[in-house]
Amino acid sequence: MLFSVRWRILALTIIFPTLVLAEKVQILHDQITVKELPYPGQKIELAAEVAGTKNTDLTMTAFVVLDGLLMDVPMVQRLDERSRIYYDLTLGAPLAELTYQFFLMKGNEAASISKRYSVRRTCLPDVELTNSEISQDLEPKKRVLQIQKVVDGLKRDIDSYSRSIELLTKIKEITDQKSSEGAQP
Repeated sequence: MLFSVRWRILALTIIFPTLVLAEKVQILHDQITVKELPYPGQKIELAAEVAGTKNTDLTMTAFVVLDGLLMDVPMVQRLDERSRIYYDLTLGAPLAELTYQFFLMKGNEAASISKRYSVRRTCLPDVELTNSEISQDLEPKKRVLQIQKVVDGLKRDIDSYSRSIELLTKIKEITDQKSSEGAQP
């Protein structure tokens, strides 16, 4: 049932990309810019504020297209110090392009739909692993610059590996949970 509701919402966004079903309830979001995009795979935090209601029974889903892969991602609700309702989402930065749209749901009905946001890198970043070889033939200043470049690249590589481990751990938790649910009589 929920699956078909989400596909109907997706169909609505294709037909009416700026449709807002409830004018009083608005989804506010500051779009991420190209300059704010971290290295591919590193974390991006997206947050959307809900204005015009204090109803915390609403849920929000983001339809995300990350480098051509469509994902339907539930968002986590939180209240800030002024009791404003926010929904948060963490995902990995794209290699090339990220497009997303937020859907505020009241049960199986859409209460509000945000505009569609899109950000595309002007050029693809180098995603090769860092070469850690440092030439011994360079003069000291150039050698220090090369060492700094290697250190920065290794930090980026470590961040990418850490993100991969984090994602694999989450996947393992989900599959373990699904396996244990399936094993119960």
